[in-house]
Amino acid sequence: MDRLTADDLIGFRTWSARRKTGTNLVRTKPHVAWRLLKGIVDLGHDTMLEALRFGQSSVPEMVDSYEVACGPVRDVLVRYLRERQSAMDYASLRSLARNLVKLFWTDIELHHPGITTLHLDDEIAAAWKQRLMVVRKPDGTIRPRRQFRDVLLQVRAFYLDIQEWATEDPSWAPWAVPSPVRKGDTDGMMKVRACF
Repeated sequence: MDRLTADDLIGFRTWSARRKTGTNLVRTKPHVAWRLLKGIVDLGHDTMLEALRFGQSSVPEMVDSYEVACGPVRDVLVRYLRERQSAMDYASLRSLARNLVKLFWTDIELHHPGITTLHLDDEIAAAWKQRLMVVRKPDGTIRPRRQFRDVLLQVRAFYLDIQEWATEDPSWAPWAVPSPVRKGDTDGMMKVRACF
């Protein structure tokens, strides 16, 4: 369950509510899924209705929910997500925030306390990619992460976007550093997607 989140279920609920159907079957599925999943995944709330009462989080709230230690990197993540926000729906934005902040940056901070730069040594980047390949469950079991390459692609896009933006806006320049995800790391992405 490394990809399914409360926001995904809320997004599905919104989508299904817009569909024209003759029954309530489509509209009840997200609530049933919520009840089934809350026993195995921390969705943050006991019921979908409780989650809906809190509304959508702002970009700073999304980033801050992962407790980034380095203030300047936190600010860059917030700024980046705000730049991308206008072209994305809320569920996609939440997913991008989760992948960039939780699965990438806070993992880097956890294993390298005090790090203050996006410019990662090859050893740090390689160790992060190794950790990303698997999901460690609370009981200690490990399984492969299904969306491993999607996260790599989003981290690579983050770095490449900043590099591109820095050519037009010098305020991005201090953060325009080489990506820890090389082109070769994401080769075969389209082939993998075609298999599913």
